[in-house]
Amino acid sequence: MDTLHAARRRASRIEHDVVYRSMTGSARQGDKGGPRPENQRKRSELRGPRRSLLGVLALAAVGAITVGILLIRRPGGGLAQLSPDLLASSPLTSFRGLGLVLAIVVGGTQTLAASLLVLHHERARVVAAAAGAIIVATSAILVMLSIRLSWLQPTLFGIGFIELLLVAASTPRKPADRKHRFGRRG
Repeated sequence: MDTLHAARRRASRIEHDVVYRSMTGSARQGDKGGPRPENQRKRSELRGPRRSLLGVLALAAVGAITVGILLIRRPGGGLAQLSPDLLASSPLTSFRGLGLVLAIVVGGTQTLAASLLVLHHERARVVAAAAGAIIVATSAILVMLSIRLSWLQPTLFGIGFIELLLVAASTPRKPADRKHRFGRRG
């Protein structure tokens, strides 16, 4: 008798899942669907920050690779409008090394993070956070290596900071229990 009851319960749950998914259009891979509509609500709340993060990552990837290639092709910094005076106090003799770092390290991590977001990979936000941290670290290293600031350092820092904020905004959170969040009330 118990097995018959359990089979009916499973059939009812499966039927509910099929009907609910057809009504909400939420039959995506990784969707927990079913009798818990809060999962679909979380997904729709996170859609805006996730799309913004994807746009910023793609823009940063294209920019970093473009500026990196410009610096590799013309190591004097002329095409990227960087002054050769920036190299006076740094251990670098040309902008070619910076171009390689921008194109490969920064542009590569940005491209990887954007492609993982497009593919809905489970580690996409972790890689995006690492890509944002790499941009911020690159900006900090550039500031330490040179006496003067150019447009590149604050731009890199700003993009990295925005990426880190968007990663935090696109990360789902479990709703906190009122008792746990505000302490027990006796």
